[in-house]
Amino acid sequence: MTRRNIFELMQEKYDHIKEVEKLSDLLEEDMILLGTKSLTLEEFVDEYEFDNWKNSYHYINCEDLKESLGINETIKFCTRGYGISIEDTLVFLEYVLNIINICQRSICIVHNEAFFTKPYPRLIKNIEILLSNLNYEYIYFDKEEKVILVERDSAAFAVADIVEEELAFKVIEYNHYLLKGDLDKKRNILKALADKVEGFRDNLNKSLFSDFGYLANNINIRHNNLEGKNKKEYLLNIANEELEDWYDETYQVMLLCILENNYKTSITNKIKEIKGKVK
Repeated sequence: MTRRNIFELMQEKYDHIKEVEKLSDLLEEDMILLGTKSLTLEEFVDEYEFDNWKNSYHYINCEDLKESLGINETIKFCTRGYGISIEDTLVFLEYVLNIINICQRSICIVHNEAFFTKPYPRLIKNIEILLSNLNYEYIYFDKEEKVILVERDSAAFAVADIVEEELAFKVIEYNHYLLKGDLDKKRNILKALADKVEGFRDNLNKSLFSDFGYLANNINIRHNNLEGKNKKEYLLNIANEELEDWYDETYQVMLLCILENNYKTSITNKIKEIKGKVK
């Protein structure tokens, strides 16, 4: 029997529930030094930034927000040795990442009036390792002051880099874990993407554009295909799961359309330039 090295054993022993508990413990440690004050991230946010955060809504502090999100219950389950779902883990991580982001963009931090202290790098590293094990990434949107978690999708990130910020947010949001099963929200995102792709008709492969048009117009995305003149009988009895699968396929087709348009309008010109230089 081949002996495994300690690093293989370390990976095998990785437990996302225990990692959530570790992260919760780290959050209890002081990580910000402001003058003579030593504060946890949540203490710093509560005292200096929470009310200024665009997404604080009706919540009064971090504890109120955690309670509403069920995070306190999640942590209790972890500490008692009970299992928690991947979704509960993602909710916790998304909360922590937004708290971190609030701290990072604070004027106190930006102007070097406050400083992150030793436990902070470990918190960041452990979060990134856990996300990697879950196959998720975090994306920050400056205008919305949000950090969201999405499954890794290289095509989605490539598209988000080349479209305007508002549409980029929708492209990334489509893969958000809370949108699984939410056909209405997915449909609204697909409608916005369809409007964008429609303008690329002349630059796209005819077969690709034809498939895009068929899907956008016949599976209850751009038109009401459940009743009226555009009704499609097949959709009346289709399971939501199958329809969602087709929405996800349509999303991928739209990403391909945007990427092909970018290739035709931008990348080909760059290739021509390099061809003229490298002979």
